[in-house]
Amino acid sequence: MLADKAVEALKDWLRRERGVMWGNTNGYDWLRDHGAKIAWAQWCHLYPASSLSDQTAFRAKVFAVVGQRPTLDQLGSADWRKVSNTLGTVIRGGL
Repeated sequence: MLADKAVEALKDWLRRERGVMWGNTNGYDWLRDHGAKIAWAQWCHLYPASSLSDQTAFRAKVFAVVGQRPTLDQLGSADWRKVSNTLGTVIRGGL
């Protein structure tokens, strides 16, 4: 399907440009969700010096968007979509 090809092309671009590894969680369970990976890639686009070893600012932004949770592992796909939509607005210059 054309949609599948488009999604794969976007994933390839994110892998190439932002280092998103679709099959790898880097030891973080919250990165199992593709939406989490997209949100992390967006965050890294906004803040290039970001590192998985220090997620403090990222976590603060995520929880500001979806509400406080004990860990990022508690977020579902709908939560990550909300985070991604928010970060996307920032990237496009809406905020």
